[in-house]
Amino acid sequence: MSSLYNSIKKENSDNQQEISSFVFSNALKNVIQTMTSIEISETRVINDDAGDIFQISGVILMVGQKNIMLSLTVSSQMAYTLISFMTGIQREELKVDDLYDGISEITNMVAGEVRAYMSTRGVQLTTFAPFAIAGKQFTFIYKNKIPNIIKQYHSNNEEIKLRVYFL
Repeated sequence: MSSLYNSIKKENSDNQQEISSFVFSNALKNVIQTMTSIEISETRVINDDAGDIFQISGVILMVGQKNIMLSLTVSSQMAYTLISFMTGIQREELKVDDLYDGISEITNMVAGEVRAYMSTRGVQLTTFAPFAIAGKQFTFIYKNKIPNIIKQYHSNNEEIKLRVYFL
C-alpha cells in the first residue's frame, strides 16, 4: 500500500513540476495585458481570506495527460475595471452578468494560453466550458494531498488570485 501511495505522490509531484507556475503566471499576465492594457505584478500571498468582500471567480477544468482546475478570483471592483477595459463599456453600464461572463472568459483565455504552450511540449489538454462563482467569503476546499499553485497579483490597489490544482 505504501508503494502505491508513494507512486501516486510522485506522479502528482511530477505533474506539478512539468507544468511550472511560470507557465500560468505568464499566461495570466499576457491575457490581462493584451485584453485590458493593465499591467499586474506578482506579490507574496499574505492572506487567503477575502473577508466580507464580494468576489467573482472564473473556474475552468483542463483534462488530458494532466488534469487541472484553474481559478481566477477578483473583487467585484477589480472585475468592473478589467471588464470595462476589456470591452470598452463604461463601468456604470456593465451588468453583473457581464462581470461573470468576462471573468469566466479571461479564465478561459488563460487556460487557452497554457494549453497552447503545453501542446508544444507534447502535453495535450482539453478544456471544459468555464463558469463563475460569486459571493462573499467563499473558498475552494480541496484535499491537502493535491499539488497546487497559489499566486497573487496587484494592480491599482486591487488583487487578483490565481489558483491551480493538479487533480
